Order: sequence, then structure tokens, then C-alpha cells
Amino acid sequence: MGIINYDLMRSGFGLKRFFSSSNSFDSVLKSYLNRLEAEKFLERAFPREIASGYPEQLGLVMNFTPGARADVTSLNRGVFGPIWDLLDRGGKRWRPVLCLMITDAFGGKISDVAAVAGLCEIVHNGTLVIDDIQDSSKFRRGKPCVHHIYGIDLGTNASNFAYFLPVQTCILQNPQFTAAQKSAMLNAYFEEMISVHLGQGWDIYWHNLKEIDSFLPNEENYLQMVSHKTGVLPRLGARLTGMALGLPNDTLNKVTRFAQNIGVGFQIQDDILNLVGEDFSTKGFLGEDIHEGKLSLIALHSLRNANEKDRRRLFEILRMRTEDQKFIKEAIDLMKKTNSIQYAADRARVIVEETWRDVEGVLPETEAKKHLAMMKDYLIVRKV
Repeated sequence: MGIINYDLMRSGFGLKRFFSSSNSFDSVLKSYLNRLEAEKFLERAFPREIASGYPEQLGLVMNFTPGARADVTSLNRGVFGPIWDLLDRGGKRWRPVLCLMITDAFGGKISDVAAVAGLCEIVHNGTLVIDDIQDSSKFRRGKPCVHHIYGIDLGTNASNFAYFLPVQTCILQNPQFTAAQKSAMLNAYFEEMISVHLGQGWDIYWHNLKEIDSFLPNEENYLQMVSHKTGVLPRLGARLTGMALGLPNDTLNKVTRFAQNIGVGFQIQDDILNLVGEDFSTKGFLGEDIHEGKLSLIALHSLRNANEKDRRRLFEILRMRTEDQKFIKEAIDLMKKTNSIQYAADRARVIVEETWRDVEGVLPETEAKKHLAMMKDYLIVRKV
């Protein structure tokens, strides 16, 4: 697939040509997701409800109040409810599908990976809840953010709970894994969760910068941040899947890097859609990253390539935290003036294609390999 011209996209010219391939991948994505849903992959990782015997249900060794009648209704509404509220809104769910595609590519069974896929999706949704709180976001998947419905306190607690319970249900209490596999998986999980918090720390710190002349991240800084933040969960899924399948280290490393870099490409495309995506604009979300003051790859490229006047004006708008579409449009126009949206699209393509060339040699020639190739294209040309 060639370079995508986002000015043509925005004008509507050739839109079907750019996204006809993504329509076919939607059906592929759905077929994989149907297989995972048949395995109840989410419910196994994070039950919709717990009963009075919740210690045993959740695999808790210690029951500190044996015989006591627990108020499980409050837990179901205040701990499990917020996460399922978000899960039931849908989402692309490409991360668990990636786990299953890798499994199919190497001849594994869905039973080998269903738990890992469930863990990755639950943890991902937990990160979305806390990310929305930290960004003061208003909407997620077409509805008010979880913390606007349940409150910041319950939203924070539920998101943290979503980081821990799947480790118990999908790894520690999973009889299909050996003790050695569980130990390796735990190490990988905590290593990646440390990484995602480092990435989030960079991102938050940067979009709170007050002065443009004090420090401005460069492209290398940005790619390191997004590899830690958005690249972590697909990377984690690939690592855990490879461990479940017993892949050799060299193969596992290449598959893991591929997963990380399509996550990076996905984030760059997300940033592009936030500015020019048709679906974002019709839902009223156009330019939300500008409102949040995000230093995306697009913004950073523009800040480094604009003339001094435009550079300072763009930074000023980013610091406003404005919801005024007049200022948001002005910022988008400044980024277009430096061709920064197109630059980001080209950069995402290079990152993904380079890592695909590295991994395709270790992937057996299967239908799943073709689907992985489709996925890496889809994630950086999608329109939603």
C-alpha cells in the first residue's frame, strides 16, 4: 500500500479507495473475535458478577471473614460494573485478536491463548478508565467516560482492580500453565506494567509543559514514550502468547517487536484521526488532543518546523486547554501548514513496514500470516 494523502482524505476524494481494504479486514477481525467470544475470554478473565463465595471464585487463598455474609451487590455495582460498562460499549479489540492470530500462525490452539487474550483486553480497558481521568476527558466510545458516571473514586479503584484480577484468573489460577511458565509470565507482566506507567508519565508531563523554550521532546523522545505507553499492551499480549506456545527466544523477540510497533503505528493514526477523522468530527470529538494539550508526533513536528510566530501560536493554543472549535481549527491549520499530518502518516508506515520485514521471515506460511499482514495495514489506514 502506498503513501496516504490526508488532504485528499479530508476532502472526501478517493475515500473508498483508501479504505476498501479495511472493510475486508473488518470481517476478518470479526471472525477472530467471534472465536474468542465463544470461549468467554472476557468473562473468564473478569467476571460480570461475583457471588457470596467470591474468595473461591476469584482464587483468593485467604478469606479474612469466613462465614460472614458479604455485600457483593456493592462490589458488583462499584468494582465490576464500571469496567463492564466500558467493555459493553464495544471497541476494536484488535489486541486480543492479535494474540489469536499469532497462535494460529504458529499452529497453536485457541485454548492456549484465550486467557492471555482476555487479560490483555481487560487491562487495556483499565488503562482507558484511568487515562480518561488523567486527561479530564468527557467521552469514550460515544458515551460519557466511566468516571463521569461512577465518579473518580470508583473509576480509579475499578481501573486498578482491572490490572490485578486478570493476573490471578488468567495466569496464577490457570492449570494449563506450568510453574515455570507462570513465573516467566508474571515477570513479563510486571515489567510491561512498569513500562506503561513510565510512558504515561512522559505523556502527562509533556502536555503540562508551560514554556516552549524550556524543553520540547524530539521525535526520538516521542517514539520512546509511545512505545512504552501504547506499544506495551500489544507487546505484552505477544510476549505472553509466545510464552504460552513455547516459542524460541529469537522468534518471540521478533514477534514481540512487531506487536509493539503496530501499537506505535496505531497511536500515530489515532492522533491523525483526532484531527482529520470523519468519525471523530461527526461525534464532536474533533481536536480533543488539542484541548488536552497533547504533544503528539504531529504537534511536535509542527512545533519544530514552523516559523517562530506560528510555532509560538500553536504552543499557546495547546496550553489553552480550549474547547473552542475556532482555536482548535486554527491549531489544525498550523499543523497542516508544516505538512505535519502527512509526515506522521508517512512515519507510521515506515515504522510498521520495517518491523514487518523483520518478522515475516519467522512466520510460517499460513492464512494467519496473511491476516497479520492485513492487520498491520489496517491499523494505520483505518478511519475510526
